[in-house]
Amino acid sequence: MFGRRLLGAAVAGTAAVAAAMAQQHMANAQPREGTTAATTIATRTATTTATRTTDAQTRPTTAAAGKVYLVGAGPGAADLLTLRGRDVIARADVVVHDALIGDDILKHCRADAEVIRKGKRGQDPKSATQEEINELLVAKCQAGLTVARVKGGDPLIFGRAADEMRALHKAGCAWELVPGVSSVFAGPAAAHVLLTHKRWSSAVAIATGHDPDSLDMGALARMDTVVFIMAGATLPVIVEKLQACGRTGATPVAVIKHATLPNQRIWTGTLDTIVDAVAGERLSPSVVVIGDVAQFAANHGLNLL
Repeated sequence: MFGRRLLGAAVAGTAAVAAAMAQQHMANAQPREGTTAATTIATRTATTTATRTTDAQTRPTTAAAGKVYLVGAGPGAADLLTLRGRDVIARADVVVHDALIGDDILKHCRADAEVIRKGKRGQDPKSATQEEINELLVAKCQAGLTVARVKGGDPLIFGRAADEMRALHKAGCAWELVPGVSSVFAGPAAAHVLLTHKRWSSAVAIATGHDPDSLDMGALARMDTVVFIMAGATLPVIVEKLQACGRTGATPVAVIKHATLPNQRIWTGTLDTIVDAVAGERLSPSVVVIGDVAQFAANHGLNLL
């Protein structure tokens, strides 16, 4: 009997609390003294507008809906493509690649991907201009597509990445860099050339041979080791200028063509002999190493290690 009285009191108390809460909710829903219904509606409208504005700011714009990845594809061998580079290529809607990107790299593209060859090869008049490539990347990104811009080596080492980064940034496009293995490092490694050595080389310079007249050959001549890329056509000029700046003709030189690929070739010599050694050869693409460490190319001079 006593238990029933307690239960009945508890139920009654609960009902009273619920009724009080409902009455308070109704009071809050009514305009307070000194306000009007219009004021209440205006407040709710402002709150809704603010919420919508915040939502709009967090939603990506058309330009930001797409994204461009600047991918370094490595020096040539397909198994030197990074895992991240492969994954980006595999999920891209559009793949825009340089002339030296081979089928072993492009095989990772989706079957329905748009694959566009946009390479620049020296003075080839058929090569795409950098402006054309920039415009293509921006257009595809603003169309909401994922774009893989695939370059040989690493995009930040003489890869014109700065031009494309600037164009994408200016257009408000999202972009990301995917590093690659540069031929600057892979070429010498494939030929067993050490770029640094506690006795032979404590400093390394990297230079493009595209325009030797624009280089400070005096500074390069004083470096322990210099690695040139894009120097196949200008090697005689480079050799002459280095010697004119005081580099001895006995300085070892190694030229590595198609580094890391099955058709890789290596020529060795000195500043006095290397031009004759490669006479008549088409040296593009190649890496040229100048300095004492070049004597180790193709396993030469291993007894000096």
